Amino acid sequence: EENNPNATELYIETIPLLRQKGFGLGEVLRLFSIIFILKNKIEEVEMFSKSGAVYFHSKYNFEPAIKNFEERNFALKNIIRNCQNELQEYKLKAEDLLKRCEQNKSAEEQRNLCKETNILLKKYINEVLQTKDKYKSHSFDYGFRMVLKTEDIRKNNAFFNNLFKKHGIDYVI
Repeated sequence: EENNPNATELYIETIPLLRQKGFGLGEVLRLFSIIFILKNKIEEVEMFSKSGAVYFHSKYNFEPAIKNFEERNFALKNIIRNCQNELQEYKLKAEDLLKRCEQNKSAEEQRNLCKETNILLKKYINEVLQTKDKYKSHSFDYGFRMVLKTEDIRKNNAFFNNLFKKHGIDYVI
């Protein structure tokens, strides 16, 4: 939008036949969207990440940005379910947050609980991503809102520049 430094991302998809085949097509699409963001001086991109794409988007610096109370509750319940046998600290924090969500009904407190949930989700997702294929046993049943900020792209320019180089894309941040 004109005079708006933010954007909402359109639906981008790699056809199912070519997904997870090692071609890196999803990564290339993400890199082109990074170039688009920078070239158009977009400060923040907001998108709804489908449940199966949360970890993919997180690898490219998208962060949870849940504002919807129901999305928040589903995400917390997924953490609790996924952490039955490991990552107990995340389970306990998610249980505490969910309990507070049920007890504190004021709109202001509900919004604050969304912010706390986003912080917990970011830490949880990053922890899961530390171990190869761990995300498969820590899936989400529902997607949620995520954002990518230009400042985070610039902070992680070495990461993105290596990916551009890997894919033969002539672009440097």
